[in-house]
Amino acid sequence: MRASLALAWVPALLLGGCITSDVTYIRTDGQRVAGNPLLEQQYEKDSGVCSGETDKVRAAAPPITASGLAAGVAGAKLTEDMDRTAQGCMSQKGYVQVYQNIADVRLAEFAAAEEKRKREAAAAGPAPGAKTPAKPKKKPAAAL
Repeated sequence: MRASLALAWVPALLLGGCITSDVTYIRTDGQRVAGNPLLEQQYEKDSGVCSGETDKVRAAAPPITASGLAAGVAGAKLTEDMDRTAQGCMSQKGYVQVYQNIADVRLAEFAAAEEKRKREAAAAGPAPGAKTPAKPKKKPAAAL
């Protein structure tokens, strides 16, 4: 009896990490997506592409034919693989997944880091070997 009660908690523990309704994606450049139509459109495009990538993972996974604990473990593994795929895809597009309750704080941190990076880049000047834009040639004055 004690062993069966202990085993009853295993699926709950395994699946407990699968609840992702309290997470969101934010941009790593610190720009807020909400309220910016261009960024909202880009986010929809990016998340659609990444959703397609997770669909590929789901389609490629073998069917779960087990039952009980084995099915719970297999389902948790598939969910983990899909989450990892989505996070990797969104990361490549400049987003990071964070808990909603700290999203504003993390967004501010990213914005500050981006501003610092821009200031340092401006202070450093052009990169070594970078070509400077050519000055436009002066046109000769028209003859009168």
